[in-house]
Amino acid sequence: MALREGIQEPAWPSGRRLRDPHTPFRDQGRPAEAADQFRRAAALDPGSADALSSLGQALLGAGQLEEAERALRAAAQLQRSEGTLVALGFTLARRKKSQQALDVFGQLLAEDDRAASALYGAGFASEDLGRTEVALGYYHRVLALPAEGPQKPLIDELRKEAQGRVAALTAPPAASASASPAASAPRAPAPAPPAPAPRR
Repeated sequence: MALREGIQEPAWPSGRRLRDPHTPFRDQGRPAEAADQFRRAAALDPGSADALSSLGQALLGAGQLEEAERALRAAAQLQRSEGTLVALGFTLARRKKSQQALDVFGQLLAEDDRAASALYGAGFASEDLGRTEVALGYYHRVLALPAEGPQKPLIDELRKEAQGRVAALTAPPAASASASPAASAPRAPAPAPPAPAPRR
């Protein structure tokens, strides 16, 4: 799912996939059905940050951005989690609220300056705001991350995306005028965002 022509929505951290009957809808590329299931779960337990976060992430995957923002903001007020804030940041970015998105990613980076999704998101939001040099700085920080441990698949994916953005932003003017924006970025489809695991 493209965030904007030429920019792909990156993967979300995969280590916290929801282990419940609704996960296959998301994994099979059926985020709208997952959103319906999570909407029912959130209605049954409106005070559950996990249910609201899962709903917001499913709505983001389904492209229902206004409702996704509402659910993710409500989840973040109940319980602040990295997965919720990353999803909120990308939701805001896709709604062209890039300064707000940058603020959310900045909160995450203040706690962990190597948070891969937040670095990529900050680059994306900065790029959308016309701050090319700042965006390049964030993308280069993604490229410098070591791809190891349980975050390796996520970091590998984000490094590919960041490399595509760096290439597009640093291409000579003649080359960028002749190249289509879609050709300047990786074409891999974006996976649906996973929801945080339920608390026991």
